[in-house]
Formats: sequence, C-alpha cells, structure tokens
Amino acid sequence: MLYYFSGTGNSRYAATHLARRIDDTATDLCAAPQPIPAADTLGLVCPVYAWGLPDVVSDFIAALPRIATPPTYVFALLTCGDDIGRTDRMLRRALARQGYPLHAVFSLQMPNTYIGLPGFDVDSHEVVARKLAAASARLAHIATAVAARQSVTDVVPGSMAWCKSHLLRPLFRQWLSGHRMLRVSPSRCTHCGTCQRRCPMGNVSFNDEGLPQFGTRCTFCLSCYHHCPAHAISVRPAGHHKGQQHLDKTPE
Repeated sequence: MLYYFSGTGNSRYAATHLARRIDDTATDLCAAPQPIPAADTLGLVCPVYAWGLPDVVSDFIAALPRIATPPTYVFALLTCGDDIGRTDRMLRRALARQGYPLHAVFSLQMPNTYIGLPGFDVDSHEVVARKLAAASARLAHIATAVAARQSVTDVVPGSMAWCKSHLLRPLFRQWLSGHRMLRVSPSRCTHCGTCQRRCPMGNVSFNDEGLPQFGTRCTFCLSCYHHCPAHAISVRPAGHHKGQQHLDKTPE
C-alpha cells in the first residue's frame, strides 16, 4: 500500500505517478482507515516542511499498528523544493519506534511552494516546467528501484543538513509556522469557501462575518494560501506580494 500526504499537490502528483508505475494504489493518509490494513509493502510519500516531517505524517507513523511481522519492504519518497536536511533520518527513527524498518528512501525536487519569509517565492513557470520534466524521469528511476525492492538511501540532504533539521527547524516551528502566521484580508475575501474545501486537515471554519478562521490543527502546508482564487490569504511576515503554486492547475 502507498500512502501520501499533500497540501498543494506535489506529493499527490508524485504518489499518483509512482503508484501507476508500480501497479499500486495511492491513498491519502488523511482519509486512510485506522488502523491501516496489513500489507506486504508499505510506501509513504510526503513533503518536507522546514527540513523535517509534517506533523500529520509524524502522527500517522505514530499510529501505525505494532504487528508481529512488519512489511517485508518499506519505502518512502520525500518531495522538496531543494533539499531535505536530515528528514530521512527522522523518518527512519519514527518508523523504528513502531517496529518498522525503512528499506529505501528517495527525495524528489518539485515546484517550490514556501513563501512565508522575505526572499522566498514560488518558482517561475519555466522552472516549474523544468522541475516537472525532471521529476518524470526521476519517478521512473524510483519506480524501478521500488519494483526491484532495492535497499537504498537516495536523497539530497543539502549543505549544513544537521543545522537545518536540528537548529533552524525548531526555531522555525516555534516562531514562523502554524495557524497564527495566516491572515485574511476582509476586502479581498469573496467567501467562496475554497480554503475550507482545500484544507487537508479540515482546519478552516468561518466566523459570523463569513471570513475563514484557522484552527490549531494547521500543519502549515499553505494549501489555503495557494488555492485562494482572490489571493485573500497572506502569510506573515511575507505579506500579499508572493506568487501562488499548486499542481491542480498544472497539467501532468
């Protein structure tokens, strides 16, 4: 079984294409039955947030059933804008705590969606097209390795990987992520409800004025921001002047 989490579509895109190549089914882990059924193979596709795992993915792993005989092949694909820091090691430790091995882990560069700080923005159309073309070839390579049940660590940790995952990540999570960083412009909001429908966490509700409000289950995927057709949602401290990118509007 292949499970994925995706906010803006990168990991869903990767999981869908990978599942097709290995003759498997990609299931949104937010909608997966609990406990998940036993299977010979377990695959996980998810984005890297601040050089680590999204909270929802960590929670999914922590809820994996402890079974006498774990799957004979466990693999993971981590999507990222550039590099992953030490996310693969974090993932390996999280799985080991539940008694699961990690036989293979890969990283896959996809269109950038983080826009929360000055200097960060979405990729240009040309860069998006180039990344998706490279991703197609990369997914073919990953599918071959998974089909052959290879044991491999094939990731791009990037420079200063330890510092990113163990020093910068905790600071980022404490001060620069979560629902408190999201703002709504009343003059821009059209009350269309897109943010609520697109939130994979079911974390968006509406106040008496019909404006979206964000609960504490935010995993900071920024799906609400990138899907808002009126560009009414902003992310502190970046403000409104950033681009939007999600693969729902990008042809495969």
